[in-house]
Order: sequence, then C-alpha cells, then structure tokens
Amino acid sequence: MQIGEIPQEKHKFFIWTQGHPEFTSRQLKPNPLFEAFIKACIS
Repeated sequence: MQIGEIPQEKHKFFIWTQGHPEFTSRQLKPNPLFEAFIKACIS
C-alpha cells in the first residue's frame, strides 16, 4: 500500500488510487470519484 499527500493549498483536488473506478461508471450514473472530481473542476 502507498499513501501520498499533497498540501491542499497547492492542489484543489487530488486522489491517488490503484483501483479502476471507470469500470463502475455508467452513462447516467458516474462513479462518485469522477463526480467529485468534475465538481471540483467547475467550482
């Protein structure tokens, strides 16, 4: 297991995963990880 940390003032959104959340996304129901990333990008 690896854990990484980046200070929040340097990056608004950062996540490190070895999983494959893209496999659990559907056209009208994205994986919560992607949904949170998109919301952070547009805010």
